[in-house]
Amino acid sequence: MSTATKPKLVELPPPSDEPAVVRARIRGRVYTFTELEIGEYDKLVVKATKREADPETGLEEDVIDNVLLMRLMIDKVVEPKPPQEVVHVGTRMYRAFSRIINDLHYGDEAVEILSDDDEGDDAPKETPAGNA
Repeated sequence: MSTATKPKLVELPPPSDEPAVVRARIRGRVYTFTELEIGEYDKLVVKATKREADPETGLEEDVIDNVLLMRLMIDKVVEPKPPQEVVHVGTRMYRAFSRIINDLHYGDEAVEILSDDDEGDDAPKETPAGNA
């Protein structure tokens, strides 16, 4: 029987206008992961995209190399920078970084569905006449 304990799931901070930040201890070292802003993420997607011919149609199409994208994301969002071998070799440590980055960037955002009668927090509050 294994004595290893199951790691905690990534707990994201509440939604805000600031990028989310998560800290994790991996192999005894504390790393900070900072959510990419959409423009920075888009730049990494472009770097990880190449044109390839579709084997069935022969037409050229854009293909994202998801392994390269993850390596670029690790390099961009993790502080301190992980050891070089993590970025270049598939290891359990690489998978730990990937899991956190996936949860941070592709996890579900909390959403509250409002009815037509509900006013959002951004709606101006009206004061009934005579109660000002």
